[in-house]
Amino acid sequence: MVIAMRKTIINNEITLNEYTDGILFGTDALLLTAFSWGSSRRTGCDLGGGSGVISLLTLSCNYAKKMYSVEVQKKYSELAELNFGENGYSDKAVSVLCDVRDISSHIPSGTCDFVLSNPPYMPPDSGKKNEKEEKRIARHEINGGISDFCKAAYWCLRSGGNFYTVYRPERLPELFFAMQNQRLAPKRLKTVHPSSGEPPSLILCEAKKDASNGLIFEPPLYIYKDKNRSSYTAEMDSIMQSLKIKRQR
Repeated sequence: MVIAMRKTIINNEITLNEYTDGILFGTDALLLTAFSWGSSRRTGCDLGGGSGVISLLTLSCNYAKKMYSVEVQKKYSELAELNFGENGYSDKAVSVLCDVRDISSHIPSGTCDFVLSNPPYMPPDSGKKNEKEEKRIARHEINGGISDFCKAAYWCLRSGGNFYTVYRPERLPELFFAMQNQRLAPKRLKTVHPSSGEPPSLILCEAKKDASNGLIFEPPLYIYKDKNRSSYTAEMDSIMQSLKIKRQR
């Protein structure tokens, strides 16, 4: 069977191979990368790495010196390896094929300064029943829920390390509960809205391992200038420029 692929120029440094019928690079990954804080001296991990795009963006923007991209689907783990190689990051990006619930067998505890994740956000029995299996795995909690991703983040992080995640607003209580159970203290929260006057469609949250309580609510982010969604806001344009994104989405 022939698997259709496309090659997308993400920015001046990254060319991304993607499966056309699979999970494609989009707003979630873009905003999560921009929301994180890093430096060229830090080691990071992306839980649910997919094609490896978050690791590539993080490295190309000097947010990290090394990235682990953890992916449960072999097809996408191999795709990440291909993308790392073609973009010259094979020495800095490692594709780790494993279930997040088995992370302790693949990455030593306390290895990372920060962890990012765009985890599955839908219960296993929800959504379209005829959806492709690979999409169901990426979107549904088939190979672990938010508590498992928080547990994996805690394992990977050094004490004081940062966990960044993008999630759904309606599941914020579950996210906070999972973080607190793993001694990941929520420290920064930002809601993301399609446009002004519309309810949030995403939340961005930063937590810190072994930290005290104290949550900062950042001003909301509006993606589009109006409900017609024909043009980005100045803040969204600034985010895309900071990551040197070339393609309009």
